[in-house]
Amino acid sequence: MLSAGVLSTGSAAAQNTSDRGTTCKEGRIADVKILTHQVFDASKDGALGTLYSIGNSVHFETRKGFVRRELLFHPGDCIDPLRLSESARLLRQHGFLKSATIETVPRGDGTYDVIVDTQDDWTLRFEPRLVFGDRVEFTGIVLEERSILGTGRALMFAYRNRTTFGAVYSNPQFMKRRWNLALSAGRTEGGDYAGGGLSYPFVGLVGRKAGFSVAGYNERWFRFVAGDSPEEHEVIQPFIRTTAQFGGAVRKAGEVRGRETKLGSLGASISYERLDYGSLFFNDTTVATELGESEQETDSIAQQIFAPRNTLRLNLMFGLQALQFIQRRGLTTLDAVEDIPLGVSGGLMLGIAAPVLGTTDSYVFAGLEGFVGVELSRKWLAVLRGSFESRRDYDDNAWRDVFGTVEARGFWQLSRRHTVDIGALFSAGWDATVPFQLTLGGGEGVRGYSLFRFPGGARAVVSVEERAFLGSIGELFDVGTVVFFDAGRMWANEAPFGSNSRLRASVGVGLRFSTPTESRTTYQIELATPLGAGEEGLIFRVRIGRIGRIERRPPDFQLERSRDPALRNALVNLQ
Repeated sequence: MLSAGVLSTGSAAAQNTSDRGTTCKEGRIADVKILTHQVFDASKDGALGTLYSIGNSVHFETRKGFVRRELLFHPGDCIDPLRLSESARLLRQHGFLKSATIETVPRGDGTYDVIVDTQDDWTLRFEPRLVFGDRVEFTGIVLEERSILGTGRALMFAYRNRTTFGAVYSNPQFMKRRWNLALSAGRTEGGDYAGGGLSYPFVGLVGRKAGFSVAGYNERWFRFVAGDSPEEHEVIQPFIRTTAQFGGAVRKAGEVRGRETKLGSLGASISYERLDYGSLFFNDTTVATELGESEQETDSIAQQIFAPRNTLRLNLMFGLQALQFIQRRGLTTLDAVEDIPLGVSGGLMLGIAAPVLGTTDSYVFAGLEGFVGVELSRKWLAVLRGSFESRRDYDDNAWRDVFGTVEARGFWQLSRRHTVDIGALFSAGWDATVPFQLTLGGGEGVRGYSLFRFPGGARAVVSVEERAFLGSIGELFDVGTVVFFDAGRMWANEAPFGSNSRLRASVGVGLRFSTPTESRTTYQIELATPLGAGEEGLIFRVRIGRIGRIERRPPDFQLERSRDPALRNALVNLQ
């Protein structure tokens, strides 16, 4: 039995030709057999076998039709190792599948059977939202089914309180095609929101065309941390954002050298954005007195900084990829197989906004994202990611809304059970005319401090994690531990309510688990404490990690609140 990426090229296969005389160097596909498996192996005896049977009985196995539509090959096609390996990787990208393999079996006449084998992950997720302080406080729930009736369609409900709730529906095979449909609607403390999108992304490394359209309406609050204090002080900036964008792209493959697939893409889009602001206010009326500021003074400052937008923009996109994917087990998860990109990829957007069709803004825009992945040795992997964007207004001939972030991470896999993760992240913004603020504390910063500690406009953080995989409890749980150290610093950098901090550091420990075993979703319960006398006490936090494409995941989710929405939509759908 041969894997998808390793195929012999015997003389019989080389002579296998179609009716039109096409020679298949690797042989021809005679038949495609799809094997799907439930979450658990219920054939085992005893109490665990009973639990597995109960678990499988409330889970809908992924339908073979869904799997078949994800494949990049059909019976009668010539065997293409890239299409086989990309088909398996595309299947593994779905969160409801914990494994997917594709193998070829020779028939003896120069043709091959292709065996597609998948196993389901648990699709129903119930996640309570808790805040840990002097007491444990229940703040909401998230209920999600990631593959309704085994079709790949997902539905998520989120509830926080009577004023904050919503739902998201997605279908990765809309109309049983490769179109992705996503719809969302709900309400937050700031008001209503609704959005939707339909996209046909580039299919793995073999797709040559892509297109998308998205639209959204949001009544939101941007929460500023007002001053540094162990007590949470918030200043609220209400805003209403309406967006719409549609576009498309084509790409061409370069000459194949080695194992990398080289691709260049060219695309264009039209984007619309309208952004309006309400009056700034303190979330707690006592905060102004404590900070020695009046609400009128704060509101005046906000009106001088934040600029409404009414923009219609033409965007050109350029993309470059030279990637290959390798598999590693337990690199960022406990014991799941992960597809790790190696090579380089990047995307560039250039936009021109002009006052036409009732819009008022006039500027040029530039945005860039890049990724580099390197396998230094069998045990060492390193990735570098970065993004940058800015706009230059015609009226004042100055660059505004300059945002950038750079992240470097090194993974040292001492063994299958031990991984050391070393990371450094720098994020900053300059001359912002939209709400913008970073904090040094929180999950993306120094984890021994609360999210509302040390606000500012430029942040640098380094971290070291030692993760250990302890073992499995049957097929129910994978269990592991984590020990970590964080250090960082914040600079005011002209951000609202920002200030400079000295170097801060913290240490912590945690418990990691996933369910079922080899799941691609990891839960991490952390307990962290700051280093230094007179600091706040222990911080208890629950984090949820899900495998995504490393080269496309935003390096800094806090910075994403302020970034240009058209840039992210275009690069995600057209790169």
